[in-house]
Amino acid sequence: MMMKKNRNLSVFHRSVFLCASVVHVLFLTSCQDPLVIQASRIDTPKAIAAAFTDGGVDGDLFVVSVQRGEVAVIDISNAALVDLDGHVPGLSSIQVGLGVTDLATTPDGTFVYAVNGVKGELAKICTRGATGCTARTVTKRIALGSGIDRITMAGTRAYITRPTAGTVIVLDLTTDAVVTTIALGGSPRHVAVNASQTIAYVTDSAATTLARVTLNSLVVSRVDVGARTGTIALTPDDAFVYAVSLEKPEILVVATATDTQVNVNAADPTTTDKGIKFYSTTLGTFATPFSIAMRALSTPDTNSGSSVLAYVTTLDGFVYVVAPGGTAPHAIVDADTTSGPSVSAIAYSIAGTLAVAGADAPRPAGFDAGTTGITLTSTPRILKPETFSLTFEGALVSSTVSRNSPQATMLDGGVLLDVGQHFVKAGVIVGDHVTFTSTVSPASGADCTGVDVDGNGNRLEWPIASVAADRVTLQPTPPTACYTQATSYEIRATGFWSVAGSITTPLARLSENVPYDNSLFALTMTSGTSPSQRDARWAFSVSTGVVPTAFKLGTLLRGIVFAPTLARLYVVDEASRSVVEFDVTTGLALRVFR
Repeated sequence: MMMKKNRNLSVFHRSVFLCASVVHVLFLTSCQDPLVIQASRIDTPKAIAAAFTDGGVDGDLFVVSVQRGEVAVIDISNAALVDLDGHVPGLSSIQVGLGVTDLATTPDGTFVYAVNGVKGELAKICTRGATGCTARTVTKRIALGSGIDRITMAGTRAYITRPTAGTVIVLDLTTDAVVTTIALGGSPRHVAVNASQTIAYVTDSAATTLARVTLNSLVVSRVDVGARTGTIALTPDDAFVYAVSLEKPEILVVATATDTQVNVNAADPTTTDKGIKFYSTTLGTFATPFSIAMRALSTPDTNSGSSVLAYVTTLDGFVYVVAPGGTAPHAIVDADTTSGPSVSAIAYSIAGTLAVAGADAPRPAGFDAGTTGITLTSTPRILKPETFSLTFEGALVSSTVSRNSPQATMLDGGVLLDVGQHFVKAGVIVGDHVTFTSTVSPASGADCTGVDVDGNGNRLEWPIASVAADRVTLQPTPPTACYTQATSYEIRATGFWSVAGSITTPLARLSENVPYDNSLFALTMTSGTSPSQRDARWAFSVSTGVVPTAFKLGTLLRGIVFAPTLARLYVVDEASRSVVEFDVTTGLALRVFR
């Protein structure tokens, strides 16, 4: 297998604005800084909308300033925040009142609607592309009732959620009149409508399902996704729904052809996570996704083969790029596809003697001459560095039990009970052995014959005949009279390699030439690797197999909007009270409006 060496250097062609070294992600730092525009009055920005003119190459950005109850306007071509009243000192913005939660632009770009849940109204803002009204002003206020939250535009209609009432309001954009109200129950949060405007999917922050609405008949069905959801987006080809989970840091995926959830991690049977996860090297854990912008490509993406890309903001300041299709559907785009993950290994014997470090085929002490060790059997998509321990005939569980304790007792009949353990989850199977360490004190006539491990009768061993959650049955039955009040025990694998790691629960078992794999790691114990002694162990550190295409654009990223003609993203950074303009074709952050 090709090893990964200096792989971070290979991402340079994707991010020419970098001079410093990079680890796993592309950082917005170093030699070419973006142009920073003059200070503004954008306080606590969250939502953003764009209205373009002149064929999509000019226009305005509209950004909610939550604390001020305003919508700030950014002139894209002139790279300036617009002062709407030149006679008053300071920058003036569009007054919409406190309580605005969302913005959306009509499909023809003529108006922007601001949702004010406190006032219960929509503020209709005239753009530079409209006629018959003054640009950048509120031309109408539409009363809908308090509690409205998010807005989605589709064709000549707008869909506004009201979580408190469990409804979605449908508005005719030509008349600004309510067409109907869809009763869904629960707490609907966000709507995505397909291109033909026949189906709408609605997230729910109170239920673990998405609502699917047939718009011409208003028939509602439910799609089980196993978690409460917030932001939602449809891929441009309408093939998949992406919904942000409110329970785990992941994006849940639904295939619209069958209206069933896609288990993105189906290759890993040990995980309960079904969604797209974003490992953050800055946090050392998974980052929380917030907003999604979709992009259709005229030719498939080079690295992923996907004709659609999803840009996802996360609350650690990154924008990740996900490929809904291509060679690895619903995976974060790998910025370096030239090689697989790098592996280092440290092997040591029962005495802890270091045998070898590095390479992917180590030969630890105690192995027969000529063994070939471990080989990777595939190129896993590892997003998070992992450490694996492989042990031959090693201890799986160890503890100390007391004969007279109600919590853990060695009972007559050969049953070892330990309520502090879960033997099944620990990977214990029939055929493993229980080894007792104790000073043997036979009662009169007690037969304490067992497998003498240490040669002096202080370590005795019996095979396991059956396994339950907190107890195992031994055969033949060791009499309890052979043991003192407190007895230390180990449950040991026998004749197998056991694999332990943060993504391998319960412990996996390996035999020679039988591949082990999950979604992150794959290996084979090659023939002849059984050691000549117990407790032979290999510890593997597997570095990331994916250099994610992810851009550090701020600190606390919220809203995101994609400008197709310009091939630019506009991303709201709440923490720095700014909007970042990012060129997706060059990997450059061009301007920061703050």
